[in-house]
Amino acid sequence: MLDRWGWSSYLDIQATDTISAKGRAKEADVILTSGAIADTLGDVGVRVEVIENFTAQAEIDAVLRPRVTPCEGPPAPPARSSPHPPGARP
Repeated sequence: MLDRWGWSSYLDIQATDTISAKGRAKEADVILTSGAIADTLGDVGVRVEVIENFTAQAEIDAVLRPRVTPCEGPPAPPARSSPHPPGARP
């Protein structure tokens, strides 16, 4: 789903244990995790979002979409210059 939305390059997905997650939390903007792990993590100084079903596109969308600032997308390709001088017919 993240690939389809074009967001994969902006996210770092990691599966880790609770202790490692606590230690690395400050590196994150948000942590998506299960309720049980969120309870164990407690306050880690960043937003923690509880996901019930990581395979449910609608649930992931509902959590991410309101919190992600849309970007302008990739830069436009450079304008192609014509091999003909201005005013000349191709």
